[in-house]
Amino acid sequence: MISMKFSKVIMNVTVILFLSHIISSAQGTPDDYARADGLVDLTSDKVFHSDIKPSWIGGTNYFLYENFTAEGIEYIIVNAINQTKRPAFDQKRFAAAFGAVTDRKFEPGKLQLSNIIFSDKLRSFAFVWNDYNWICSLKDYRIIRRDRVSSRESSGLYNWSFRDELSNNPVVSPDKKWTAFIREYNVWVRSDSDKKEYQLSYDGGIGEYYSSFIKWSPDSKKLVSCLVKPAEKHIIHFIESSPVEQLQPRHYSFEYPKPGDAVPQFYPQLFDVGLKKHIKIDGYQLINQYAINNITWSKKSRYFTFEYNRRGHQLFQIIKVDSDSIFPKTIINETSPTFIDYSGKRYRYDLEETDEIIWASERDGWNHLYLYDSGSGEVKNQITDGEWVVTDVAFVDAKKRQIIFKAVGMEPGDPYFVYYYRSNLDGTGLTRLTEGNGKHEVIFYPDKK
Repeated sequence: MISMKFSKVIMNVTVILFLSHIISSAQGTPDDYARADGLVDLTSDKVFHSDIKPSWIGGTNYFLYENFTAEGIEYIIVNAINQTKRPAFDQKRFAAAFGAVTDRKFEPGKLQLSNIIFSDKLRSFAFVWNDYNWICSLKDYRIIRRDRVSSRESSGLYNWSFRDELSNNPVVSPDKKWTAFIREYNVWVRSDSDKKEYQLSYDGGIGEYYSSFIKWSPDSKKLVSCLVKPAEKHIIHFIESSPVEQLQPRHYSFEYPKPGDAVPQFYPQLFDVGLKKHIKIDGYQLINQYAINNITWSKKSRYFTFEYNRRGHQLFQIIKVDSDSIFPKTIINETSPTFIDYSGKRYRYDLEETDEIIWASERDGWNHLYLYDSGSGEVKNQITDGEWVVTDVAFVDAKKRQIIFKAVGMEPGDPYFVYYYRSNLDGTGLTRLTEGNGKHEVIFYPDKK
């Protein structure tokens, strides 16, 4: 009689052999991997006349697009008014001329040019090839190499560091009569006429100082600088064990604030250049900031606004400061018990002539557009409404008081299909502009006609 212990050994061995068989059966052969690697070659370059991306040519009625065909790439220019099209240039003649300049052989349809930009009169075009800018004259197909294309070198690491608020250059006023700058942590201005310098703030120091990223009012009479309360820098370190360019490991260290770490706090302050006066703005409500962004003067210098994002992203406000007042006023107060998508779904458009702001919000559970009175801070009306989502705004026609936007989920069928719509700013006249099922992308002429 076989013992129980010996039976368990036989059973374990049988299970191991069975699993080994499964694993070996699942393991692909070299031919299997070769076929998998070849799938890209089997499927690429098999779809023609698709993915058309028009590029408008300056201020003309023409646009350029590339057409991928079985014979190669065509470059086509279209006259949008006459609805006619023609080849952008003679590829055979260009290939011969370019080959003579570069001592290379080029085939029509396989030129591999990028960033093609035509002149307004269509007499020449610029392009990029082999990391250089080039220009081709269509009169005689003379081709000239220009400067090298600048490339941004990147370590591949995210930069989470905060901006050095003292590093900006002096800022010249719009009328060129004044220059604002930071000296010993305070705001100063210098007159262009007599070079005299005037100190505008006196409370800046090492612990709290003024930002050199200064915003002048359009009339050059006032400026805004933030009083900055800096935060301790938190540095993270790691080792890249096998860098491509060297045998030895590489050490990296960079600023990386983590949840709970303090971040810099900003308090916008107003200065009157003519009176040489600091108009102190109360910052009592700007507690626990994640960021203060988008300091923007009105066109007539009547006021400036900025955006306050409280840490945790459950409160986002647009705050308005009149140019002769010390009291900031909240004109948009966006709150959420969960999360405000301030980076992915935020949209704001200021209609200064009518004291209005178009604002996107998910307050009713769907991302929609609202029209605000920027004076009172009250919602005038909801522009879009329903169980569907506005994903982006193409443009606003302030004169016609209309908005064109992209949305999903309004039409029956696939909820991810993107369509374009037009609506009046009072919420009436909703009209779909693009037909057919699919994800639409519209390239508008510069004047939106």
